Amino acid sequence: MEYWISHSDEAYAQLMDQVESFVDKPGDRDVPVSEVFTQQLFEELAGYMKAEGWQGVDKVTELWRELRERKIVSGVLKDKELGAKRLCSMPDRFTNTINLASGSMAFRPTVINHSTNSLGSVAQWWPQWAEFIFKEELEVKTGKNGDTKRIRPCQMLTTIKKAKYPAITEEEEAVSVPLQCLCLAIFDAVLVHMLQVLSPDGHWQQIKSSICEATFRRKNALTSRILHSYSDAAVICLQEASAAYIESLRKWPTHHVYAKVDEQRDQNSAVLLSKAAFPSGAQELTEDVISALTGTPVEAGDLVAVRAEHVSGKSYLIASFHGDTNGQATAPVLRALHKVGGEVLVGMDANTYLTGSSTLYGVQEFLGECRGLGLRSCWPEEDMSKYLTTCNARTFLQPQLNKAVPSSKKLEKGDVNPKDHIVFNLGSFEPVQVIKDNTGQGKYIEAVCFPSLAFPSDHGLIAAVLKPSAL
Repeated sequence: MEYWISHSDEAYAQLMDQVESFVDKPGDRDVPVSEVFTQQLFEELAGYMKAEGWQGVDKVTELWRELRERKIVSGVLKDKELGAKRLCSMPDRFTNTINLASGSMAFRPTVINHSTNSLGSVAQWWPQWAEFIFKEELEVKTGKNGDTKRIRPCQMLTTIKKAKYPAITEEEEAVSVPLQCLCLAIFDAVLVHMLQVLSPDGHWQQIKSSICEATFRRKNALTSRILHSYSDAAVICLQEASAAYIESLRKWPTHHVYAKVDEQRDQNSAVLLSKAAFPSGAQELTEDVISALTGTPVEAGDLVAVRAEHVSGKSYLIASFHGDTNGQATAPVLRALHKVGGEVLVGMDANTYLTGSSTLYGVQEFLGECRGLGLRSCWPEEDMSKYLTTCNARTFLQPQLNKAVPSSKKLEKGDVNPKDHIVFNLGSFEPVQVIKDNTGQGKYIEAVCFPSLAFPSDHGLIAAVLKPSAL
């Protein structure tokens, strides 16, 4: 529930508007922390933390005396200092969703992730949270060699260093493990309390369940259904696919599947080649492209490149690439592909922005880079606001409220950009048809946030019919 989505239940939009109003103008609902996360709960938490042998629990007890008097919205959710110190967002990063060695995931009992825990009240939430954080042993991978270890979520918390986050004091750094654990407990309790106030009949949990069903539990099934509707494509490029999902694609009888899987990060790019169009398969060249890179490194799993011969006798360097958030690795990857040589065909989440900056890779800069390398995007070089492929924004249910976007400003302040491209050599192809799809039905609805219950991705699918240019 951290991102705005399109939902068929009108109660979703109503609930999210109520959450926004609660945070923006809480009024007398801005009660002290101690009314939500009580003294009794703190004492139980302190007992757990002391049992871990954590240093500084007594100091955190002193800090609690100030924290408990804070108001839950103005003093916790909207407190910029807590945000700058990362006292809620850092422990959330480590414990929100934990990848297990089995390939499944474990979720902290909280409003903002895919957990299936019943969170009808703080009293119901607390024992589940404490059990997960301090008692539940999880089998996780420790590296790329397949080794695993058993670990409890509380053991995943690390010191928040003042050198990296200057807002935190030296005194707080020294006790930052128990302090962030306390702040995370308060944060999660406040969210449960807020939704109990706004949705006393518990309908919010049904809304959450439907979102989790579409964007997590049934995500692979929905994705496969959509992909099958495009299965006549000679080339399919995927980004941010899990290792388990890529393995399931290898069962397709119609396509060869290529990927440099990194199970640790588990956000992998893949290339699927039609066996009819590329009967001999392909030679993987990912390492050749990475060796040709200069400048910005590429995260493991983000790139896969192969060379394949089409039935026409033409050879292509085909790649799938997932760019970093700011798009800074996109140009170096294009240059590396150009250096490796050959006719290039790339499906990429280039993370290009309608308006570029010193940190964000602008789409016009990207198109210029393509031209300079003798390449082009599938999109016409005109008003790129016509070719937007993302429309998403963060809600007020998250640990970094500075990133939240009001409902009325989702299009103005959200991620609404032309990020996705099919790139090929100038003069090699003529685009006969290029489509966008954010419905799974071959059409794109503009100015509507997604994922949705029918389309589980936060990037639109793009497809192109390319006709070889006459020589």
